[in-house]
Amino acid sequence: MTEPAGRTERPSPIDPADLLQHARLNTFDYPDLVSSGESPPAEEIARFLDMLPKRTEADYRRAVSASYYALYHAITLRAASLLDSGGSTDGSYLLARRFRHRHLRDVVVWVAGDDAS
Repeated sequence: MTEPAGRTERPSPIDPADLLQHARLNTFDYPDLVSSGESPPAEEIARFLDMLPKRTEADYRRAVSASYYALYHAITLRAASLLDSGGSTDGSYLLARRFRHRHLRDVVVWVAGDDAS
């Protein structure tokens, strides 16, 4: 696959940290529930949990998807930077976009020694 001939904009990578933040927002993280190191009483925890919005199955599915893509992009960005160690950052970003999920899966299966497809 090649870039379009008229491409002039700078390639922008997907930031794995942004995806992980998105995943955290779609799940519950108990923010500041235990700040002093002591466990709060059960009544306080229950009151706190009742005030939180109820998460749906779709919220959890989005969180899992965002986490998967965070890992995928972290691996592809790192691999691209190793393959293009002397190149530019833009070159690494372009190279990272050439990876395919199936190729990454094939490498993981090969490394793990599992030949199940």
